[in-house]
Amino acid sequence: MTLAMQADIRIVAADARYAIPQVRLGVLPDAMAHWTVARVAGMAVAAEILLSGRTFDGDEACRLGLAGRTCQPPRSFRPHSPWPAIWPSMSHPCPPR
Repeated sequence: MTLAMQADIRIVAADARYAIPQVRLGVLPDAMAHWTVARVAGMAVAAEILLSGRTFDGDEACRLGLAGRTCQPPRSFRPHSPWPAIWPSMSHPCPPR
């Protein structure tokens, strides 16, 4: 999840499990997650995620503001398809926070 926070467009699988687990090991998250999560989702969400190290699914990542869209499992990404043509069909936008 820490590397994904660096992206401009974040699409997550709805049924996948996400976390920033480094804090469970007592180390600082990599890829400047302590800064990017707060910038992307807000300080309250960043504190909850970064201090607890808990896991969450793609739909919750969307609700928390960590992702912009979720993709359902049977609709996998086809690497040779033109991106703008398949984006609306393979994902749905997150509801407004």
